[in-house]
Amino acid sequence: NESRYSILLDNISSWLKVKTQNALMFVCYIASLHDIGKCHPVFQGMDPGFAEILKCEGLYQLPPEAESFRHEQYSSKVLLRILKEQNIFKRDVRRNISAVVGLHHQGKRGTGCAIREDISEAYEKMQRELEAMCFEAFDFGEIEICENEHIDAAFTEICAIVILADWIASGKLAESEDKEADTASYLEHAYKKAVAAVHECGFEKTTGLEPVRDYCDMWSDITQPRQMQREVERSTRETPQLMIIEAPMGEGKTEAAILAATRMSEGKRGLYFALPTAATGNLMYERIEKL
Repeated sequence: NESRYSILLDNISSWLKVKTQNALMFVCYIASLHDIGKCHPVFQGMDPGFAEILKCEGLYQLPPEAESFRHEQYSSKVLLRILKEQNIFKRDVRRNISAVVGLHHQGKRGTGCAIREDISEAYEKMQRELEAMCFEAFDFGEIEICENEHIDAAFTEICAIVILADWIASGKLAESEDKEADTASYLEHAYKKAVAAVHECGFEKTTGLEPVRDYCDMWSDITQPRQMQREVERSTRETPQLMIIEAPMGEGKTEAAILAATRMSEGKRGLYFALPTAATGNLMYERIEKL
């Protein structure tokens, strides 16, 4: 539903000072290149079968001994180099684009190690070809992005889109049945899969969160809320607000926070629950999904 996401797109196009369609293609272009760093002998050589092919072609490279290879960090370097070669954008804009692709797997240790000099030319040629294919698919035209007070905000939103799109596209919904399809057929197929994936993820939801009366309305096992929980429930009548809940373990902080967030988000399409690890996040997702 294009109208639903028009605010986000309007923000980006306004902050970058480019037309809406150009902004859309620009974001798609960056997202399509977020994994260009996988075009590297160490990453490709991780598959034993493909490693043998690379060895036969003289394009294999042993992985570094002391550090793991991070494709997103190498993607940042590759895209920065290609954009500089083409001289499309100013230096600060190139750095912002490079930072976006370099941050799509935040917190991972390692580095994007250099390619051996004797095979680097071959890989750089492939990287340029990949970039050209992505630009052909998402031609954003000749746009001039100038530094302004909103450019960091624009690229922060673009970074969030790239991260979210990467998670969605990594799921089974985005798998291609025909891996030998030509570019045009693949793009058509990928678009249909993307629409289905976005729908499956619930991003097209139109109804708002339903009103919540009390804790029992959310959790049938809470018949007598604790003092802290009652205080949170009372304070949610005052909006807008920022709430910080501090209490000993076992006092029901999670339940209180979810009740407060749901009440504050009444009429909105949803709420965001942030946790420090994927393990805790997955468990909480399953718990909230049952509400």
